[in-house]
Amino acid sequence: MKANHTKISLLLFFLMIYFINFSLASTNIDSLLRVVKNLNNNKKPLLYLDIADAYLQLKNYDKSIDFLNKAINLNEGHETNEVVMKAYYSLGDNYIWKGEFEKAFQSLNKSLEIAQKIDDKSFQMEIYLLFAYGYRDKMNYDESIKYVDKGIDIASGQESNKVVSDIYYVRGDNYMRKGNIDKALLDFKKALEIAKTINDKNRQTRILNDLGVSYKIKGEYQQAIEYFQENLKTQESQADSAGMAMTLVNIGNVYYFFNLMSKAVEYYEKSIIIYQNLKNESKVGNIYYNISLVYEKLKDNNKALDNLKKSYALFERINFKAGIALVKGEMGSLYARGGNFEMALKFQNEALAIYKEIGENMNTAATLRSMAETYYAAGKFGTALDYYKKSLDLEKQTGMKKEMLDNYKDIALVFSKMDNFKSAFQNIQLYSNLKDSILSEENLKIIKELEAKYENVKKENEIKLQKAELGKKDLEAKRRNIMLLAAIFIVLLVIIFLFVLYKQFNEKRKANILLAEQNDEIKKQRDQIYQQKKEITDSIHYASRIQQAVLPSPKLIEDLGLQYFILYKPRDIVSGDFYWINQKDNKILIAAADCTGHGVPGAFMSMLGMALLNEIVVTGEFQSPGEILDKLRKLIIKSLHQSGKLEEAKDGMDIALCMIDKDKEIVQFAGAFNPLYLIRNGEIQEGSADHMPVGFHDKLDVPFSNTELKLIKGDTLYIFSDGYVDQFGGESGKKFMAKKFKQLLLGMQSLSMDQQKVHLDKTIIDWRGELDQVDDIMVIGLRV
Repeated sequence: MKANHTKISLLLFFLMIYFINFSLASTNIDSLLRVVKNLNNNKKPLLYLDIADAYLQLKNYDKSIDFLNKAINLNEGHETNEVVMKAYYSLGDNYIWKGEFEKAFQSLNKSLEIAQKIDDKSFQMEIYLLFAYGYRDKMNYDESIKYVDKGIDIASGQESNKVVSDIYYVRGDNYMRKGNIDKALLDFKKALEIAKTINDKNRQTRILNDLGVSYKIKGEYQQAIEYFQENLKTQESQADSAGMAMTLVNIGNVYYFFNLMSKAVEYYEKSIIIYQNLKNESKVGNIYYNISLVYEKLKDNNKALDNLKKSYALFERINFKAGIALVKGEMGSLYARGGNFEMALKFQNEALAIYKEIGENMNTAATLRSMAETYYAAGKFGTALDYYKKSLDLEKQTGMKKEMLDNYKDIALVFSKMDNFKSAFQNIQLYSNLKDSILSEENLKIIKELEAKYENVKKENEIKLQKAELGKKDLEAKRRNIMLLAAIFIVLLVIIFLFVLYKQFNEKRKANILLAEQNDEIKKQRDQIYQQKKEITDSIHYASRIQQAVLPSPKLIEDLGLQYFILYKPRDIVSGDFYWINQKDNKILIAAADCTGHGVPGAFMSMLGMALLNEIVVTGEFQSPGEILDKLRKLIIKSLHQSGKLEEAKDGMDIALCMIDKDKEIVQFAGAFNPLYLIRNGEIQEGSADHMPVGFHDKLDVPFSNTELKLIKGDTLYIFSDGYVDQFGGESGKKFMAKKFKQLLLGMQSLSMDQQKVHLDKTIIDWRGELDQVDDIMVIGLRV
C-alpha cells in the first residue's frame, strides 16, 4: 500500500512539472483526469485543485469552478481542512475574473472562516489581498482599502514577503485612483522596501515607476527623477530594454522641464538607440519630435527642423496621422518665427485638416491658435481675430482652462491693435477672472526671479574678485622701478580692497536677509495654495458623492426582466457623463448622455440634464424619444439663457435615448451625435443619431428624428458616450475608434452582461496603458 502511495506521489510530481513546462495545455488536463480515475476519493480533492488551477490558467472559469465544487463535496463533513479553504479561495478568484463579485465575496468569506479557525495567518493575508483586488476591480476603493488594512493588521512578524509587498502596493494603487497622492506614496515606499528586502527585481521596477509617476503628478520633479534613475539601474540589471527606454524618456522630460537641455537630449538619444533596436518606429518618431522642441527652445531652428523631418519620415512610413499632424503644426510654427508666413500657413492648414479628420478637438484648437498668431505676425488682424475666436470656442468645449486664459489675453491685444478698446477691455476682464484659478504659475515665476537674483549676485562677486587679482599683477610689475611709490600704492590698494570687501559683505548680508524673507513668503504662499487645493479637492469629492447619489437606480431595468450592465468611469472626480432611467406608463426610458466639458463644469451640466429630463417625463406628454430631446433642447437653451451670441458658451450635451416598450416588443431611439447599436445573430444594426447637439445650434428648427426597431429574445442593445472610442492607447498612441469598438462588442456576445462589463473595463485599461484617460467613459448594455 505504501509503495502504491509512493508511485502515485511520484506520478503527481512529474505531472505537475509537465504542466508548468507546457503552460497547462488542455491535453495535460486530460492526463490529470486519467490519473484521477485511479485514485481513492480521499486522494482526489488535491488533484481536483490542480485541475481547477489549470482550467483557470486557460480562462475556462466554468470548468475550474466545477472541479473546485467537486473537491469541496468530497470533503463533506471535514469543512475546516486546508483543501476546502484553498478551494473556496480559488472559487473567489474565478468569480472575480468572471465579474460575479457577490459570489466571489461569499466564497472568500467561507475560505476566511476556515483560515481563522486553523489560525493560518499567511493564508488570511492572501484572502484579504484577493478581497482588495475584487473591490478595486469593482471600483469600490474604500472597501478595497478596508480589506488591505485587515491584511496589514495580521502581518506582524511576516513583513518581508511578497504578499505583504502586494498588500501595500494595492493600497497605494487605491489611494492613487482616489486622488490621494501623499498616502499613495507612503504605501508605494513601504511596498518597495519589502521588495528590496526579498530582492524581487520585477516588483521593484513596477513600484519605482509608479513612485516616479506619482511625484511627477504631484509636481515634485526632483524626487521624480531620483526614482526614475533608480528604476533605470534596476531595469539594466534585468536587461529590460523596453522598460529602460521608457524610463530614459521620462528622465529626459524632467530635465527639459528644468531647462537642462543638453541633459534632456542626452537621455532622449539614449532611448532612441534602444527603440531602434526594438524596431518601434512610433516611439522613435515621438522622441525626435521631443528633441526638436529642445532645439527650438535653444533658438537653433536648423537642428529643430532636421529633427522634425526625421520624425515626419517615421510617422509617414507607419501612417500615424496624429504624429504627422503634430510635426506639420510644429514646422508651421518654425516658419512663422522665421517670417515665412506663407510656408507657415501651408503646414498649419495641413495639420488642421488631419486633426479635424481624426477628431482631435484639443489639437485642433491649438492649431487654430497657432494660425491666429501667424496672421497676427503678418499684420492681418481681422483674420487673426477670427481664428482666435474659433480656437476659443473649441477650448471652452474641451475645458482647456490655461489655453483659454492665454486666448483672452491675445484677443484683447488684437482688439487694441484694431483700436477697439471696449472689446479689448472686455476680454482683459475675462482674462482676469479666469486667472484667479491658476495660482501655481505665479509662484513658479517668483522662484525663478529669486534664482536669477542669486545668480547675478554670484557673477558680480566673481567679476570683482577677478579684477582685484589683475590689479595685484600690475603692481608687482611696476614694483621693480618705483619701490617707494609701489609700496604706497599697495597700501592704498589694500585699504580700498578691504573697503570694497566690507561693502560687498554688507550688501551680501542684506541680500541674504532679503532672500530669507522672500523664501518665508514663498513657503507661506505654498502652504496656502496646498490648503486651498485640499479644500477644493475635498469639496469635489463631496460633490462626487452627491452626483453618485442622484444617479437613478437601475431597478427599473431589472423589473422589466432585462439583463444589463453600466460601465461608468469618470475622468476626474466628478463626471460630465451621466445615465438616466425613468418609466412612463408601460414604457422604460434609458439615456446615456455626454455633457460639455469634464470635471466640475461637466458635472453641473449633468445635474441640470437629469433634472430637466425628469421634469419632461413628470409634467409633459410625449410619443417618442425625439419629442423628449426637442423639449430638452428648449429647456437647456432657456436655463442657460443662450441666444447664439459669439461670446456665449456653447454648452449642451450629446445623448443617446431609448424608449423600450416590452409589450409591443419594440425600441424607439433618438440621438444627438451618439447612436444605438443592436446586435442580433452576430450582426450589428445601428440606430442613427442626428448630427446636432442638445443645446444652441444653427438647426434649432430641425426636430430630432426617431428610429424604431423590432426586438426579439436574445437581442443586445448598447448606448454610450464617446469617451471609450476616443481613448488614446495601443502601441502607436492612437484612438480606440468606433470600428474596433464594434468588433469588441461582437466578440463578447457569449459572455454574461456582468462579464461584458469586466471585459470592456479591462480592455480599455490595457489599451490606455500609461496614458491618461482623456474623457469620461460610459457604456450601457441591455439584453432582451
